[in-house]
Amino acid sequence: MRLTLLCLALIVATVSAAQQASRPLAAYGVSRSEVFALKAGEGLVVRPSAPARPGFVIGVEVYDSEKNLVGRDDDEVETPAFEWPAPRDGRYYLVVRNFSPVAGGYTVDVVKPEGTRALRQTAEQAVVKVFYATNRNQATSPSGSLTYQGELREGSDLALGVARVSVPRDHRMGELEGPSILRLEFGQDPERHIVVRDIQLESAQRFMESVRAAASRTARKEAFVFVHGFATSFEDAVRRTAQIAYDLGFEGAPILYSWPSQAKIGLLDYNRDARNAELSAEPLKAFLQQIVAGADLKTVHVIAHSMGNRVVAAALDAVARDSRTQARLPLREIALMAPDIDAQVFRTVADRIKGVPSRVTLYASSGDEALVASQRLAGYPRAGQGGPDVLVMPGIDTIDASQVDTSLLGLGHSYYADNPTILSDVFYLLRGRGPEERVSLQQRKNRNGTYWEFRPAAR
Repeated sequence: MRLTLLCLALIVATVSAAQQASRPLAAYGVSRSEVFALKAGEGLVVRPSAPARPGFVIGVEVYDSEKNLVGRDDDEVETPAFEWPAPRDGRYYLVVRNFSPVAGGYTVDVVKPEGTRALRQTAEQAVVKVFYATNRNQATSPSGSLTYQGELREGSDLALGVARVSVPRDHRMGELEGPSILRLEFGQDPERHIVVRDIQLESAQRFMESVRAAASRTARKEAFVFVHGFATSFEDAVRRTAQIAYDLGFEGAPILYSWPSQAKIGLLDYNRDARNAELSAEPLKAFLQQIVAGADLKTVHVIAHSMGNRVVAAALDAVARDSRTQARLPLREIALMAPDIDAQVFRTVADRIKGVPSRVTLYASSGDEALVASQRLAGYPRAGQGGPDVLVMPGIDTIDASQVDTSLLGLGHSYYADNPTILSDVFYLLRGRGPEERVSLQQRKNRNGTYWEFRPAAR
């Protein structure tokens, strides 16, 4: 849902107080409301302010007192107002974003459950469109639908397409909800889980047109490309891309670049993934060139995780060696999350790639047990390991996430998308704020130089 004054209408409801005064919102601005103490069944109604300003479009997110995303509008539908009923007693606040070049305002009303028009209690899901490019081999799932497996695709052309992913309304920021045997869940439930609803292969022309249309919703004609890590299936990579886009409130084109991972955890699988990651760097470089030219993108961010950093680092290294390609790629923010790369190898590559995008940010953590295991296997430290000797290099922002508690998340290797603190930092990163502007970070120094870490209060 997007609230637009092109079709402003009144909502008849009983409110707890007189209608709130209009709250100003600058072009492409973001506003955070005060905290509302709500009883279960009470709700919030957000409307653009009258008089109407043509083209003024806003989006709304609801967070609880622990900064969990608990409600969000549906970007597939335009409606004159956003209604959100509180599922339980609690304290909640709103984040309202202006997606247009037109300044305007909005109002917030608190609606009592006994009002003349009860808020809709709905089990509908938001739908996120994920664009994908993959050099995996194409296959058919047991249900007969299109999917991709863990070996390299024949030929040099990537498979391009679109996946639709549903996100439940009670999704919690940082969660990748799926079936749990501990909860006796043996199948996917769209009302509880993030579910891939369909996967459609598209021609290159149609793919570029679709990406262009999605990116054009933003002033900077913006897209991000997510490159997953080791032991990741195609479907899980699609779901993760949708979750990141949803949690970040990203309004451009979310794109997955999926390389052939075995989606299994084992020494042989790790070695196969490493080989396939190495062979996927050049196709990624070509794809970045293709989408920038074909979709007329003006801003491209890249988010890489784990072994996917090998793909991204090698691709950027190839770009750095080709001055003509580098000049044509509008790469802005490169976020390297928990990179499973030899630290010394990364130092060598980083010296060349740091000038390719506007900024490179390295996220590391001493609580990442998966990288500890990788170090034992390889015999050398990994670039994504945090702590006192965290990797620090000129021209790259290093963020030590060791202060963020990921103890409940298994190996702590997916903290980049599992933790609201990290996601909030990435949110501001993609909006161009440097580490010195992000209040959750504090400056630190080690023998290698200056880096940043999350404040202890992030626990």
